[in-house]
Order: sequence, then C-alpha cells, then structure tokens
Amino acid sequence: MAWASHPGSVRPNNEDALLAGSAAAGAELMQVQERRIESSDGLLLAVADGVGGHNAGEVASRETVQFLAQMAERTSEMLADGLVRLHDHLLRLADSRLDWSSMGSTVAGLMAGPQGLWTFHLGDSRVYQLRDRFMELLTEDDSLASVLIQAGQLAAHDPRPEGSNALTQFLGVTDLQSPLQPHIQSVKLSGLRRFLLCTDGLSDALSLDEMEACMAGDARPAAACEALLTRALQAGARDNVTMIVADIHNPAN
Repeated sequence: MAWASHPGSVRPNNEDALLAGSAAAGAELMQVQERRIESSDGLLLAVADGVGGHNAGEVASRETVQFLAQMAERTSEMLADGLVRLHDHLLRLADSRLDWSSMGSTVAGLMAGPQGLWTFHLGDSRVYQLRDRFMELLTEDDSLASVLIQAGQLAAHDPRPEGSNALTQFLGVTDLQSPLQPHIQSVKLSGLRRFLLCTDGLSDALSLDEMEACMAGDARPAAACEALLTRALQAGARDNVTMIVADIHNPAN
C-alpha cells in the first residue's frame, strides 16, 4: 500500500489525517510513502477529513485515526460500536474548549478481520475498488446531494446546486439531531484487488475516468498514488488531498 496527504493548491493548512499501519496527520505526509504488511498483522486503513475550521478540524481528524488505530478487535460489531464511541469522544472534546466547539470529521476505511473484509464510512470521504480495470465506488456520500439523487431530484452527473455538498452526518458536532448511523459493508474478495481510499479533495478534483487512469495498470501502489496526487494538484485541488492505494490479496483464492 502507499499513501500521501497534501494541503492542495489553495488551502494553507491540512485538516486531513490517515491510518495506514500507524496514525498520522496530513501535515506529515506530503511525500508518497509505501509499506507492505502480511495478513497476520491484520488490516485497518482509514482517511479522515476534519470539519470545523483550522484548529478544530485538524484535531478531529487526528483523534479519529488515533482512536481507530487503538481498536484491537476487528469485527463488524466492534467497528460499529467503536465508531459510535468515537463520535461521543469527539463530542466530549468539543465541549472541553471553546475553539473546538464545532469540530468533527468524516472517515472512510477498510478493515480485515476474522469475518472478512469490510468498508466503513461517515460523511463524504470515499472507498473505491478497481475491478477488471474499472473503478467502482463502494461508499455513498452522506450529503444533501446524495439525498437529492436518491429522491430523483438530481442526476448523478448534474452540476451540484449551491449547498448540496452539505453533509448529512459525520463524526462529532453536527446540527442534526438524528442518531449516528455508520455505514459498514462486507466486500467479497477473490485474488488480488486494488482499493483507493480518499477524502473529497481528491474526488472533487478528478473525474472517475481520471482516477481510473491513474489506478489501472501494473504499476506499484506508490506510482498510482503519485499519479493521483500530481494530477489533482495540476487540476488545481481546492481542498486537502489525502489518499491510500492498497493492493489486497486473499491467499485463500
């Protein structure tokens, strides 16, 4: 797997963070890094996009990946419970300081454990898989735009109306009163499969076809990650850009 995080072409600070073996904040990850792990090590990968401004957003995304890094039991039940506990943890932190009062974070990730491989997410960070050289989105954004698309009021490829990128749920402080509902989905894996985890800074900057072109082929994950980052910056990435590219192989197939 390989990973990188960059503030983008406009913003001076980076409020993203990621978990790829160990938790790290985006400011530390501007250069592409690569690592190989064996199945015996377990697997938990995640990207997080902080919400709530310069200071609070950075804190929320960092707390998100650090919390996940400490999760020992890798089952879907424990993951769901952990995400709810993480949400409550961020709420308590937000109450502890005035400048953290609006903080929260999106999250998207992959977890492997005794039950198999799972995706999880809250907010608009995403997980894709490359299957037969075609990119497939495995998550669905928690956003007003997604609600409009599901209701038939907006086509998937239509320009987004102003305000439609507003999030309908994420970890931490939100104006919404409904209970948190983490999305956790099983992924059937046979042979070798390439995955992309990313914050919306990447998916907003590049089209699906552009991401697919960077991900396809036999290049190592680091080369794919480098291509994605370079192309996003060339496209004028207006938000922080964070990604993990992972080639996962199921030895049982």
